[in-house]
Amino acid sequence: MDNVKNDNVKVRATLVTKEYDLYKKKSDKIKSLFKFSRNNIPSFWALKGVSFEVKDGDSIGLIGINGSGKSTLSNIISGIIPPTSGTMEINGEPTIISIGAGLKNN
Repeated sequence: MDNVKNDNVKVRATLVTKEYDLYKKKSDKIKSLFKFSRNNIPSFWALKGVSFEVKDGDSIGLIGINGSGKSTLSNIISGIIPPTSGTMEINGEPTIISIGAGLKNN
């Protein structure tokens, strides 16, 4: 067999992060649009520095406890939400299947 390396990368994440601002009230979100200082707004890091590659023909699974960033990463891969920083390279159409959909909360 030839020693041919398959470099056909379908998904490449490089240091992907996602940060959400935690507003106490909806009015605080609107007020923040007009303020020059955002120092008083706490934030939550859903993802910090995630990097991986998925090559043609590979399948991946995201496993973790509630709040670990599985849905956030899926949404970024799907293009539903943008990352706060880092790069997400998608070559083709990713297929996202959520087996949690329809399951009971037990």
